[in-house]
Amino acid sequence: LEVEGQAPWPISRYIFCGLYLTEMVLCLFKLGIYHFRNFGRASELLLVLLASGCIFFLRGEPGWMWRSLVIRAFRLARVGKFGEKWLPIKDLWLVVVGFRRSLWALGNLAFVLVVILFVCAGAAKGLVAPGLDDEECVGDASHSGECIDKKELFGSIPRAMLTLMQLVTGDGWAKVVRSLSASRPLASIFLTGFVVVCSYGLLSVVIGVLVKSTIKLARTHSMHGSQKGITEDRHTIEKLKGELERSLEKPSLRLRDVEDCMHMQSVKEGMDSLDLPFADLDEMFHHLDLNKKGELSIEEFTDGLMHIRKPSNANDNTALTARIGGSVTYVKRMGFRADGLRDKLHDLRHVLGASFEELGRLAEPNAGSMAEVALRRTGVISNSISPSPPRYTS
Repeated sequence: LEVEGQAPWPISRYIFCGLYLTEMVLCLFKLGIYHFRNFGRASELLLVLLASGCIFFLRGEPGWMWRSLVIRAFRLARVGKFGEKWLPIKDLWLVVVGFRRSLWALGNLAFVLVVILFVCAGAAKGLVAPGLDDEECVGDASHSGECIDKKELFGSIPRAMLTLMQLVTGDGWAKVVRSLSASRPLASIFLTGFVVVCSYGLLSVVIGVLVKSTIKLARTHSMHGSQKGITEDRHTIEKLKGELERSLEKPSLRLRDVEDCMHMQSVKEGMDSLDLPFADLDEMFHHLDLNKKGELSIEEFTDGLMHIRKPSNANDNTALTARIGGSVTYVKRMGFRADGLRDKLHDLRHVLGASFEELGRLAEPNAGSMAEVALRRTGVISNSISPSPPRYTS
């Protein structure tokens, strides 16, 4: 906003203050005085009024008054709330909010980096400690990169940490490593490994954290492909709820009421667009009627439709897995019982076969398979328990 050597009243100050003042006046007329009840908006209004008064009435003096407008730069923090609803900057919103949500993880990574810098600084200080036989690095040799000032770069832990931080950024790390390769080869190898691990390893982790946070946020946003269908279904079900409330005079509905409402064009189109996985209305209604009362409230009916249209989550998958596991266990137990019953029937068959053979030997030789009948006729065998009366009599 301020350019040296320009006129005492540079036109840029008038332009910016005029735009800011116009913005506040429009907000005041369109949104009312309640728009400025927020502390941040009230502070912005005060800054704009002070800066405008300084520019238009006090000829730009004192300068700190109109320079305080730079504080308005903090309004950029609103981009998260503003971009969530404004489609043109939805991608910027995803990046900003994703970064904000990953701050905790980035803070932990920063702590890990500080610990690594502290430990490696101690090791680097010991490996690069200047000795008595080291030549002093001055003049052209220092500028050309043939040598480094070991005491300046690695003379203490804080200095070594700053040097290592510079190496992590890739700023002149080759100069430091090459100058140490002749006199301190072990230190040169150590610093090379440190640069590779920190520059590429930790940087990859940081990028992975940011990307994961942004993707997770994008999947939950209403404009994401997986959420668009849910949003459209929610609007359709809300319209169905309104149609049912207008057409029915009672808060609950039965299967007959649903069938009657299906004759309405708007309700039929809404139900067809939902593409519910049921063969007919009777199957759908009995699926939604969890208490088997024969009737549902409109709220229960629409909530059930929304629950059917939602994609399965972890809880649904867990419940389904548990139900399938219970069914498998039940079938397995039934299989064991069936096998046991089959074995018992097999044993009974052998016992009965032996019994009938014994009866055949006791009966007449020509009785054949009717040996039991013949023995009963002759009175050789009889029922020890009298038969029960017939169930149905004439």
